[in-house]
Amino acid sequence: MIATKISFENYRNIEKADIALSEGLNVLYGDNAQGKTNALEGIYLFAQGRSFRTHKEREYIGPAQDSAYLALTFTGAAGPQQAEMRFFKNGKKSVRKNGVPERKMSEFLGAFRAVMFCPEHLNIVKAGPAERRRFLNEALSQLSSGYISALQRYNGILAQRNR
Repeated sequence: MIATKISFENYRNIEKADIALSEGLNVLYGDNAQGKTNALEGIYLFAQGRSFRTHKEREYIGPAQDSAYLALTFTGAAGPQQAEMRFFKNGKKSVRKNGVPERKMSEFLGAFRAVMFCPEHLNIVKAGPAERRRFLNEALSQLSSGYISALQRYNGILAQRNR
């Protein structure tokens, strides 16, 4: 998978930006609070469907805006593809893959694959096995929509048993 371009509108502190990415190493640099981590978070959203920083999707929307929009162009096994996400202040979101709306996030995931590793992930080594399982589950979920479904069923059964 090679990400070639990511576009943002009203995403956190990024009013509007198009970032062209090249194959190989890309370096994001700039002053503090200019949106470097927000750009990485935006790319990660396409892989996991959620942020590595927050669980509140409303935080994606820039100040005094009603929605945030992200679009990722990438090349995968099926050739050039595009994915889009839009988040609304009322809590709704919409996702599209190659222009086609997806009803379920689990259908959207897996088109673009990425693994995020940041200093907070040192808990994978330091913490107990639950943290390692969570990290592996996130990575494996990108490879198989069947894995996501089985994991969701397992977690539901486990929660029911524990109640």
